Amino acid sequence: MHTETSTVTEHVTPGLAPARLLTPAITLKRLLVSTVKYDPDCRRLLGIRNNADDPRIYAYYSPTATVDAERPVYITYAQTGFPERYAATGDPVFNLAIWGLSWEAVEPVRERMLALFDAKLLVTQTGRKVFGIVLLQHDNYQENTKFASVVVQVRLGFSQV
Repeated sequence: MHTETSTVTEHVTPGLAPARLLTPAITLKRLLVSTVKYDPDCRRLLGIRNNADDPRIYAYYSPTATVDAERPVYITYAQTGFPERYAATGDPVFNLAIWGLSWEAVEPVRERMLALFDAKLLVTQTGRKVFGIVLLQHDNYQENTKFASVVVQVRLGFSQV
Protein backbone atom coordinates (compact mmCIF):
# COMPACT_ATOMS: atom_id res chain seq x y z
CA MET A 1 0.00 0.00 0.00
CA HIS A 2 1.38 3.40 -1.02
CA THR A 3 1.00 6.28 1.37
CA GLU A 4 0.75 9.81 -0.11
CA THR A 5 2.81 12.21 1.97
CA SER A 6 2.49 15.43 -0.05
CA THR A 7 -0.26 17.96 0.46
CA VAL A 8 -2.62 19.02 -2.30
CA THR A 9 -0.81 22.37 -2.53
CA GLU A 10 2.58 20.70 -2.89
CA HIS A 11 1.20 18.42 -5.58
CA VAL A 12 -0.60 21.11 -7.63
CA THR A 13 1.68 24.15 -7.21
CA PRO A 14 4.56 23.06 -9.52
CA GLY A 15 2.15 22.96 -12.45
CA LEU A 16 0.82 26.48 -11.91
CA ALA A 17 2.53 29.46 -13.48
CA PRO A 18 2.79 32.16 -10.81
CA ALA A 19 0.71 35.22 -11.68
CA ARG A 20 3.75 37.45 -11.24
CA LEU A 21 5.57 35.60 -14.04
CA LEU A 22 2.68 36.41 -16.38
CA THR A 23 2.94 40.13 -15.67
CA PRO A 24 6.29 41.79 -16.39
CA ALA A 25 7.31 44.67 -14.12
CA ILE A 26 7.12 47.10 -17.06
CA THR A 27 3.38 46.35 -17.28
CA LEU A 28 2.93 47.47 -13.67
CA LYS A 29 5.04 50.58 -14.22
CA ARG A 30 2.83 51.49 -17.20
CA LEU A 31 -0.21 50.97 -14.95
CA LEU A 32 1.16 53.47 -12.41
CA VAL A 33 1.90 56.06 -15.09
CA SER A 34 -1.42 55.72 -16.93
CA THR A 35 -3.43 55.79 -13.69
CA VAL A 36 -1.86 59.12 -12.75
CA LYS A 37 -1.66 60.55 -16.27
CA TYR A 38 -5.35 60.07 -17.07
CA ASP A 39 -6.85 60.91 -13.69
CA PRO A 40 -8.61 64.31 -13.92
CA ASP A 41 -7.65 65.31 -10.36
CA CYS A 42 -3.99 64.40 -10.91
CA ARG A 43 -3.97 66.33 -14.16
CA ARG A 44 -5.09 69.43 -12.28
CA LEU A 45 -2.86 68.94 -9.22
CA LEU A 46 0.29 68.12 -11.20
CA GLY A 47 -0.28 70.72 -13.92
CA ILE A 48 -0.56 68.22 -16.77
CA ARG A 49 -1.27 70.24 -19.87
CA ASN A 50 -3.67 69.07 -22.57
CA ASN A 51 -1.28 69.86 -25.41
CA ALA A 52 1.88 68.41 -23.83
CA ASP A 53 2.99 64.79 -23.64
CA ASP A 54 4.30 65.21 -20.09
CA PRO A 55 2.63 62.83 -17.60
CA ARG A 56 4.42 64.51 -14.61
CA ILE A 57 5.23 60.98 -13.33
CA TYR A 58 8.69 59.68 -14.19
CA ALA A 59 10.93 56.70 -13.55
CA TYR A 60 13.01 57.24 -10.41
CA TYR A 61 15.22 60.07 -11.63
CA SER A 62 14.28 62.65 -14.23
CA PRO A 63 16.74 65.52 -14.62
CA THR A 64 14.35 67.36 -16.92
CA ALA A 65 11.42 67.42 -14.49
CA THR A 66 10.60 70.99 -13.57
CA VAL A 67 8.38 72.67 -11.06
CA ASP A 68 6.95 76.14 -11.47
CA ALA A 69 3.72 77.97 -10.80
CA GLU A 70 1.86 76.07 -13.55
CA ARG A 71 3.42 72.66 -12.76
CA PRO A 72 3.90 72.74 -8.98
CA VAL A 73 4.36 69.00 -8.39
CA TYR A 74 5.75 65.90 -10.07
CA ILE A 75 6.09 62.25 -9.06
CA THR A 76 8.98 59.84 -9.44
CA TYR A 77 8.48 56.10 -9.03
CA ALA A 78 10.72 53.11 -8.48
CA GLN A 79 10.14 49.44 -7.88
CA THR A 80 11.71 48.87 -4.48
CA GLY A 81 10.88 45.24 -3.82
CA PHE A 82 9.62 41.96 -5.20
CA PRO A 83 8.92 38.89 -3.05
CA GLU A 84 11.00 35.74 -3.16
CA ARG A 85 10.68 33.53 -6.23
CA TYR A 86 8.67 30.90 -4.43
CA ALA A 87 5.79 33.30 -3.72
CA ALA A 88 3.08 32.27 -6.16
CA THR A 89 1.25 35.57 -6.09
CA GLY A 90 4.15 38.03 -5.95
CA ASP A 91 3.50 41.49 -4.62
CA PRO A 92 5.87 44.05 -6.14
CA VAL A 93 6.34 47.22 -4.12
CA PHE A 94 6.72 50.69 -5.64
CA ASN A 95 7.69 53.97 -4.03
CA LEU A 96 5.94 57.04 -5.39
CA ALA A 97 7.94 60.10 -4.38
CA ILE A 98 5.94 63.31 -4.69
CA TRP A 99 8.06 66.44 -5.21
CA GLY A 100 6.69 69.97 -5.06
CA LEU A 101 7.22 73.63 -4.37
CA SER A 102 5.48 73.50 -0.99
CA TRP A 103 3.74 71.20 1.46
CA GLU A 104 0.47 72.78 0.36
CA ALA A 105 1.13 71.56 -3.20
CA VAL A 106 2.39 68.09 -2.21
CA GLU A 107 -0.25 67.04 0.34
CA PRO A 108 -3.26 67.01 -2.04
CA VAL A 109 -1.28 64.79 -4.43
CA ARG A 110 -0.47 62.40 -1.58
CA GLU A 111 -4.17 62.24 -0.75
CA ARG A 112 -4.96 61.53 -4.40
CA MET A 113 -2.43 58.66 -4.50
CA LEU A 114 -4.26 57.12 -1.55
CA ALA A 115 -7.58 57.48 -3.36
CA LEU A 116 -6.18 55.89 -6.54
CA PHE A 117 -4.10 53.05 -5.10
CA ASP A 118 -5.19 52.11 -1.55
CA ALA A 119 -7.45 49.05 -1.42
CA LYS A 120 -8.21 49.38 -5.13
CA LEU A 121 -8.65 46.79 -7.84
CA LEU A 122 -6.74 48.00 -10.90
CA VAL A 123 -6.46 46.56 -14.41
CA THR A 124 -3.32 46.69 -16.55
CA GLN A 125 -3.38 47.52 -20.26
CA THR A 126 -3.06 43.76 -20.90
CA GLY A 127 -6.15 43.00 -18.80
CA ARG A 128 -4.37 41.60 -15.72
CA LYS A 129 -6.15 42.50 -12.48
CA VAL A 130 -3.95 43.68 -9.62
CA PHE A 131 -4.89 44.84 -6.14
CA GLY A 132 -3.28 48.01 -4.80
CA ILE A 133 -2.53 48.58 -1.13
CA VAL A 134 -0.70 51.56 0.35
CA LEU A 135 1.86 50.09 2.75
CA LEU A 136 3.27 53.27 4.21
CA GLN A 137 3.72 57.00 3.80
CA HIS A 138 6.48 59.25 5.06
CA ASP A 139 8.05 62.63 4.56
CA ASN A 140 10.91 62.33 2.12
CA TYR A 141 14.17 63.28 3.75
CA GLN A 142 16.78 64.79 1.50
CA GLU A 143 19.30 67.56 1.66
CA ASN A 144 17.84 69.71 -1.11
CA THR A 145 15.51 71.97 0.84
CA LYS A 146 14.25 73.49 -2.38
CA PHE A 147 11.44 70.91 -2.44
CA ALA A 148 8.82 69.51 -0.13
CA SER A 149 8.40 65.78 -0.65
CA VAL A 150 6.50 62.76 0.62
CA VAL A 151 6.67 59.09 -0.31
CA VAL A 152 3.69 56.80 -0.75
CA GLN A 153 4.64 53.12 -0.93
CA VAL A 154 2.24 50.94 -2.92
CA ARG A 155 2.11 47.15 -3.20
CA LEU A 156 0.49 45.83 -6.38
CA GLY A 157 -0.60 42.30 -5.59
CA PHE A 158 -2.09 39.57 -7.70
CA SER A 159 -4.26 38.34 -4.86
CA GLN A 160 -6.43 40.00 -2.24
CA VAL A 161 -5.79 37.13 0.18
